[in-house]
Amino acid sequence: MLYYKLFEQKDAFFQKFFHTLAGTDVLARQIREGLTEEQIRSSWQEELDDYKALRLNYLLYPDAD
Repeated sequence: MLYYKLFEQKDAFFQKFFHTLAGTDVLARQIREGLTEEQIRSSWQEELDDYKALRLNYLLYPDAD
């Protein structure tokens, strides 16, 4: 987030490839809004928890967590 604040050409900061890597425009929007790393990571938590619950059905071995 610091790099975005320091980058003078804000419109050029997010190249098309950034959106391809991120998968959606949500991360770019969060960075533009000035969210901290902790806030961004916490915004993923609900979906991560859902994924972890879903994947339990497909594990061959007990989860190490």
